[in-house]
Amino acid sequence: MKMQQDFTAHGEIIGFRHIGPEEGNLTVKVKIDSGDLNLECFVYGETLYDLSVKKQYRLGDFVEVRFSLLSYDRFSKRLGKKTKSIVNVPESATNLSRGNIDYMVQGEVLQVVEQRDPKMAQQYVEAVLNCGIYIHTDVSKLIQVKVGDYLRLEGRLDAHIVGKVN
Repeated sequence: MKMQQDFTAHGEIIGFRHIGPEEGNLTVKVKIDSGDLNLECFVYGETLYDLSVKKQYRLGDFVEVRFSLLSYDRFSKRLGKKTKSIVNVPESATNLSRGNIDYMVQGEVLQVVEQRDPKMAQQYVEAVLNCGIYIHTDVSKLIQVKVGDYLRLEGRLDAHIVGKVN
């Protein structure tokens, strides 16, 4: 089953730095209900190439971004209350990433679909959470998540630039 909607966000590029030969961190300012939020995110692959080699995007550009969370299962849980938040977890205990790109997110599940990768499909489903912005993530099948549930997840926040916003 395919995602029914893109679930992207509009933001302004306010920072970018290389952290390795094939990876970097991108800082994007997005608007949420409570105001502006600066998110430092991990970038790689096509987005990194567009930023560093092709120089297709520059500081101050407004872009459409697809955010995804590489979640750490041991921090995932269903919430009993309806809450939405994105909180930076500097130097998190997971220590799997470089920079301040780990976040604890809480939000409502808007969509759940089967994994496209057969190996991942045995353990995870793909989900989209509304945490003030849309975040794509994999959720353990052990949680038995469904649309309307509220979840708390922690992990590395990745960004993929979809294109410029006019």
